[in-house]
Amino acid sequence: MIPGLSTTGTYTTIVPLAFFVMLSMAKEGYDDLRRFQLDKAENNKSTIVLRKEDSRSAQGPEGWKTIKWKDVRVGDVVKLVRNEAAPADLVVLHANGMNDVAYVETMALDGETNLKSKAAAPPVAKACSTVKDLFQCEAHYVVEDPNLDLYKFEGKVSIGQEHLPLTNSEIIYRGSVIRNTPEVFAMVIYTGEECKIRMNATKNPRIKAPSLQAAVNKVVIITVLFVLALAIFNTVAYQIWRDSTEDKSWYLVDASVGFFPILASFIILFNTMIPLSLYVSLEIVKLFQMILMNDIEMFDEESNTPMEARTSTINEELGQISYIFSDKTGTLTNNSMRFRKMSVAGTAWLHDFDVRPANAKDLTNTIPESNRKGKEPIRRGTSPSVSPAISRPGGPGTVDNPTSAISRNGSMGSVLNASAKSNMVQPEMRTAVLIRYIENRPHTMFAKKARFFLLSLALCHTCLPEKNEKQEIEYQAASPDEIAL
Repeated sequence: MIPGLSTTGTYTTIVPLAFFVMLSMAKEGYDDLRRFQLDKAENNKSTIVLRKEDSRSAQGPEGWKTIKWKDVRVGDVVKLVRNEAAPADLVVLHANGMNDVAYVETMALDGETNLKSKAAAPPVAKACSTVKDLFQCEAHYVVEDPNLDLYKFEGKVSIGQEHLPLTNSEIIYRGSVIRNTPEVFAMVIYTGEECKIRMNATKNPRIKAPSLQAAVNKVVIITVLFVLALAIFNTVAYQIWRDSTEDKSWYLVDASVGFFPILASFIILFNTMIPLSLYVSLEIVKLFQMILMNDIEMFDEESNTPMEARTSTINEELGQISYIFSDKTGTLTNNSMRFRKMSVAGTAWLHDFDVRPANAKDLTNTIPESNRKGKEPIRRGTSPSVSPAISRPGGPGTVDNPTSAISRNGSMGSVLNASAKSNMVQPEMRTAVLIRYIENRPHTMFAKKARFFLLSLALCHTCLPEKNEKQEIEYQAASPDEIAL
């Protein structure tokens, strides 16, 4: 490449090097193009905003107009429906949910799957309940400067003669998704790079380098050092040869070359030992790996989400993971809760209707008639399969034990070891038997305690029952724990 120093042709080195560099640039450009397309798709999502000029026209019903996210401005009033993401940071004006509360999922912000409740101040919610009220409402909002804090918000709203504080419970951040709420009216307070999710994004993200690349870098560095050492050795050998042979040869008069030109010539000569093409080969292999990762077995049918490799930088690291450190199980699973066991008045009951529906149905008739009618006294410690005593309202000294009749039935399943004392065991009974027992003996002390326990489970929650398109009742709650209960 350097005239007078290069021992090879002009294009012998520059053409392969340019080819390898162009391949690497094309691969990086393809990744940038995909990111650009994702950003463009995000900015071109649609949302519904209130426009006064369209209130009497046919372009949008009741003054609502559909625009793109990139056209949303501060001060716009936005209408969000269920399962719709917030296009910007918003302050809630009114929610058409139960008790005027909107439930929001913030998994894109903090990774939490439980829902958070958002509600406007009562005077604001009352003044912004309809489109006509939104046009006539004269509320003045004062908010803090854009910052990174997701868990604290300061501001105030003035409506009429009232001055009310603004807190985090009235703000919906961009990236949040509306859940369990039919409709929410909100006003935009931050857009674009001033949104919390964008301000918390890393401005200059560190490029993740795989361990294989570090190993290749070490090999290349060692090769470069070897090339330099070899060039220096040959240069010194040339100086020795010149003193012994070149100076005595009449046909090499005035043909000697200086130390540094001959050193540069040897470096150029030996540069083919440096494996520059190895990087390009690795990039091509990673690209084909990314294509092969589109495995049909990693397709999620419920959410209709296929596996997608966003980048090919660290493909080889996927097969080398040995340990995963997680703060909670919901990070690695779908955070699905199932109600399995409960303890009522010292007895444990197994709930497995969703696991064994046929067996659970059959267990409703597992108590024999003779056992249902009789009531026998309990002597503490005489039988390891009998639960603690439960007094019967019929008189002192006698008890009514739901496990005494069941423990003799061999079909009731395995034995559950007590956690307090290792030498005490009790039969593992199913909740279908508990329901039948309460139906047959509703006035016993155990039945009253069990009914009170089940009533508490049925009432002490924030679940909202709703009917779907098939007129089936579905429960909506802020956390999967409450839905399971």
